[in-house]
Amino acid sequence: MKHAINIALYLLPVTLLAQTANKPVSIEQVISGPFINSATRTFNLSETALKGSPLAFDNWTPGTLLFKSGNTIANALFNYDALDQEIWVKRSAKDSARYAVAGVKQLSLQSADNNQPTRYEHLAGVVTDETALKTGLVRVVYQGDYSLVQLPVKRFYKAPAKQPYGNTQVFDEFRDESAYFIIRPDKTAERVKLNRKALVSALQSKGAAFETVLKDKKLDAKLEADVVTALGALQ
Repeated sequence: MKHAINIALYLLPVTLLAQTANKPVSIEQVISGPFINSATRTFNLSETALKGSPLAFDNWTPGTLLFKSGNTIANALFNYDALDQEIWVKRSAKDSARYAVAGVKQLSLQSADNNQPTRYEHLAGVVTDETALKTGLVRVVYQGDYSLVQLPVKRFYKAPAKQPYGNTQVFDEFRDESAYFIIRPDKTAERVKLNRKALVSALQSKGAAFETVLKDKKLDAKLEADVVTALGALQ
C-alpha cells in the first residue's frame, strides 16, 4: 500500500533553482529576495524521494560577505548554493536574499563545530583550463606557497523514468562532485585527489619533502587536516 506524505523542505523548489541557473550576472546582483523559507512538496515515498542538497551547509551559518565593490553584509546568516552559484543571506525571517557569486570577493563563515572560519573566495590570476576555477568561489583549505583549495560542485540528477523490476524506491539526487586543487607559487593549478601519489606529483619539486613529512609525522594523505599539516611543514 502506498502512503503519500508531505515533506517540508528547507530549500527552494528544484524548479525555482533551475530557473536561475543560466541568468547573466553582474556586480551584487540580487537573484531574488526575500525567498520562501519553507516550501511544501508532496512525494509518494514508494515512487520518489530526494537525496542530498544543493547547499554547502546543513544549517544557516553566521559570517561575513564581502563584495568586489567593497560593500559588506555582516550580522547575518549565510549558506552557499553550489548548484546555482549563489550566496543565500538571511538577516531575519522576513529579510532574505540570494546573490550571484560573480559580485562576491569573499565569504567567511563561522560554523559552531569549527574553530577556524571557513573561507570562500575567488582565485586571482590562477592559471588553469578549468573555467569554473577561474569564475567560481573556492573553499580555501590551506593558503601558503603551495595552497590547497576545494571547488564546491553540486549536480542534480533526475531519476530515470524506467527502473529495474522490483526497484520500488526512486531517488532524484543532488550529488557532491567537489574537487581539490593544488595552487603552486606560479599560480598554476592542478586538480588532485587526496592521496599521496596525486599530491606528491602536483607539488613537483616539493613532492619528496611532502612525502617525507607524511612519513615522519605519520600523517594520512587522505585526510584534509593531515594534508594541511604537511603543507604547513613545507614553508
